[in-house]
Amino acid sequence: MARLDDLKRLGFAEQMRLLMEAHALLDPQDIPALLALAADPLDDAAVDAMARGVLRALLLAHPAHLARALEHEHPQVRRAAVHAASSLNLAAPGAQEALHSLVALARQAPDHVAGTTPEDRDELLLEALTALAQLNLDMLRQAGALPVFRTYMDHPDSLISGVCLSMLGALQDCESLPALTALLDRFARTGACCSELMCEAPLWNAMDALTDLATVQCPGALEVLARHMRHPNATARRQVHDALAAQGERALPLLLEALRQESDPDMTIMAVNLLGRIGHKRGVDAILDCLEHGRLASPNQRFSAYEALGRIPSLSGKMYLLGAWETEADPAGCIALAQALEQQYVPAMAQRIVAPVLNATPERRARLLCALASVSTPAMLEALYAEPVLREQLVEHVLAEGTPEALAQHRACLEAMGETVAAARLAARQEALPAAGTRLRLLAIDDSAAMRSFYLGAGAGLGMEVAVAEHGQDGLGLLNAGEQIHCVVVDMNMPVMDGITFVRHLRSRPAHRHLPVIMATTESTVEQREQAAQAGVDEFLRKPFTMHALQSTIARLLHT
Repeated sequence: MARLDDLKRLGFAEQMRLLMEAHALLDPQDIPALLALAADPLDDAAVDAMARGVLRALLLAHPAHLARALEHEHPQVRRAAVHAASSLNLAAPGAQEALHSLVALARQAPDHVAGTTPEDRDELLLEALTALAQLNLDMLRQAGALPVFRTYMDHPDSLISGVCLSMLGALQDCESLPALTALLDRFARTGACCSELMCEAPLWNAMDALTDLATVQCPGALEVLARHMRHPNATARRQVHDALAAQGERALPLLLEALRQESDPDMTIMAVNLLGRIGHKRGVDAILDCLEHGRLASPNQRFSAYEALGRIPSLSGKMYLLGAWETEADPAGCIALAQALEQQYVPAMAQRIVAPVLNATPERRARLLCALASVSTPAMLEALYAEPVLREQLVEHVLAEGTPEALAQHRACLEAMGETVAAARLAARQEALPAAGTRLRLLAIDDSAAMRSFYLGAGAGLGMEVAVAEHGQDGLGLLNAGEQIHCVVVDMNMPVMDGITFVRHLRSRPAHRHLPVIMATTESTVEQREQAAQAGVDEFLRKPFTMHALQSTIARLLHT
């Protein structure tokens, strides 16, 4: 008689002693009794849990028995075997037989178990697929697992389809690209604006799989990615943009084609932003060609073009920025230009930056001074303050509307230049500022440095402190650190974490369910407004908007 045959008749202490002994010895003769216990458990949860653990250890130690357990007639035995198979050592004797049995089980699971419910069969299928997903990729290919993942990539259970889609990408299955393309096209038509995580997850899994295929250069995968640059789902769109930016020079022809779509301004802005992220000289040439031929004429398009040109070192780009500094009228565009010129600044540019300010009308000069207040590079600040008239006017502007950060930066520059009187005025203003934490606080989240500067100025105009973050994850990090926030303004399209995802995380927290949130974007479609509302956004501002419009919206939400 085997050691565990009479286990049910024994007392608790003896049962546990024998199970521990079986675990130590790992004798395959104990497997039949443990399989019987898996099919017909005891009434003691502790003993049953111990028995399952011993069975798992035995099956992993003897993979040939694991193969037979995966083919067992009882569903609970198969389930126990599946749990063990996820940790299978494929180099062990008999492991290949067990792997083939696991693949067969996954292939047959939906109709293999007579007398069980569809829910039970789906649960077994999910467990089998998940176990396969944890094994060696090369071994999975050799065992014929790829067709299994293809079969269930469009399964109605989002967890099952998600595992399969992820594995098609991990296994670099270029043959699945047509089916994956069709699936993504269907999602774009029918499920893009679903507000429930479980129906959006397959879309995100599919987009990740497509990204994997594009990364290994499956023919046509990159082109399919580019087709979804303007996907109606904000998170999927962020996935596409991040993937295209990561492709670098390979993505340039597709982005240049998107840049030529004059009938779709939103698409051109996305293409320009991605060209700026990639930072290739060909991107500068394409952006300049569009600017010079009037194909990037709107304030939003110019704003994006200035930011992109600021990111890419180029003499031609630098010269265009200097020329635009003489003519740009949009306040946000002026800030974008100041930021871009700061990134490209060399001393030879000083007069080309200072002269347009001195020669401007009073109204335009105020806009340019507002933009220059955001500059922090000492060399550029020194060039600005070297002109006595400009020095006085810029100090007046920083005193009236400058943020605490701007006050500190401009003061440091003036002190270094020996301009003690002007520096003392800024120091006095700094000392007069209310203590940190005593004013209302705005959190501004945007991947654009120029927009972050814009928000800093808007907050200062309302007497608010402003915290800034480059993307949603950074914004959540500030909140996690205990930052006291009274209002949020967040961009929709950002790398790492988009605005929609940020707001969903925010609204899932009881402490932030009623925190006022404004979403800003260049997007012009109704779908984006609907997604923002579903996520829990209170107000929706389409760029470009004036500082006064933003300040009015914040004041209304805060009832100030």
